[in-house]
Formats: sequence, C-alpha cells, structure tokens
Amino acid sequence: MEAISKDAAITKIDSALETVDEIPPYESGRYDDIEFEQNRDRRKRRAVMRMKSTVDSLTRPGSAFRVESDRTMNASVDDFTRVDELAGLLVALREEIDAGYLANVATLVEANVFADFLEMASELLDKGYKDPAAVLVGSVIEEHLRSLAVSAQVSVESDGKPVKADKLNADLVKAGEYEKGDQKQITAWLNLRNDAAHGHFDKYDEQRVGLMIEGVRGFVRRSAPH
Repeated sequence: MEAISKDAAITKIDSALETVDEIPPYESGRYDDIEFEQNRDRRKRRAVMRMKSTVDSLTRPGSAFRVESDRTMNASVDDFTRVDELAGLLVALREEIDAGYLANVATLVEANVFADFLEMASELLDKGYKDPAAVLVGSVIEEHLRSLAVSAQVSVESDGKPVKADKLNADLVKAGEYEKGDQKQITAWLNLRNDAAHGHFDKYDEQRVGLMIEGVRGFVRRSAPH
C-alpha cells in the first residue's frame, strides 16, 4: 500500500478546504436567480463531500474527528452549517498533523484500508465464501507484518526479494514488537491462509475463518505502529 506523508496529508486537506472558497457568496439581489442558487447548492454539496471524504481518509474509525464528522453529516442542518463545521474540523486536523500529534498518518490510512478488507472478508464469510475470505484476511496480516517490520527497522527484503511472512513473524518477536504467544497465533493464521490459497479447503471450516477475522482485527488494532 502506498503510504501518505505528513506533507501529502496537509496538501490533501488544503485541497479540500479550497472547495469552500469556490462556493459563490450569497447575493441579496439574486435570491430569485434559480440558476445561480442551483450552482451554489452544487458547490456546497461538493465541498461537504470532499471534506467528509478527506476526514475519513486521514482518521481512524472511532476517532474524535471521525465521530464529529459523522455527527455533522447526520444532523438535521443545512449544507452551509455542514460546510462550516466540516471546515472547522479539517482546520483542526491540519493543525494536529502539522504539529506532529498525528505524525504517523500512513498508519491511520493503513488502518482504514485493513478495516475495509476485514469487513469485506466478513461479508464473504457471511455469504458462504470461506475460502476467499481466508485468503483476504491472510493478505491483511501479511501486509501488517511488513508495516510493523518497516516501523521497527526489521529487514523486509533479502537479496532483492521480499522476506516471507513466517520469517518476518519470527524477526518481529526477536525485535520485541510482540510476544511469542502472538507469534504462535500468527503462524496459525498464515497456515490457514496457505491452506486456502493452495486449495486445501477441507482443513478448516467457517468457524475458524470467523475466529481468524476477529483475531486479526484485534491484533492489527493493538499492534499498529506508533
């Protein structure tokens, strides 16, 4: 996954805030100009959606910024109020990132992506597709291990080739990133993923895949790089 830098996050916020400046100001003499008002409404809606999308892309579910932006979107208010409130949130988020309080923006984005993949895996499992669900969850845990390794300065390449997930797992325990109990559980998850990827579908059932999804979700949440 492509990481987003602090500067890139700030640029993204500034771009979203520019949509607010593109909203034509109210003109009392044009209150009955339907085309003018329709253009203002379109610009307001565009600004709202761009700012909400930006908040979601740079924050974790459950964070104060995400919760407040959701509240704004669900409130019974007009679009101008939403524009003002979301713009205020983005300005505050920009200040947090710029000051370094949310320096690891890449981790925030990565967490959102992993959460989306895990939700997709849950939906696949619910529809009876345990095998693609297992492969998808396995991809999440492998990418998370690589993210942890990069953060801990553990090598992710050897002789120009990616280090395999089982070696990353062992190296991360040696580096003190997590305990041996986690290592054992991760090995079990990787083995289940390999069984799914190689067509050994009779070696696991839907219950094990469901437990894997919940286990990976919890591990990713508590072990995210800081």
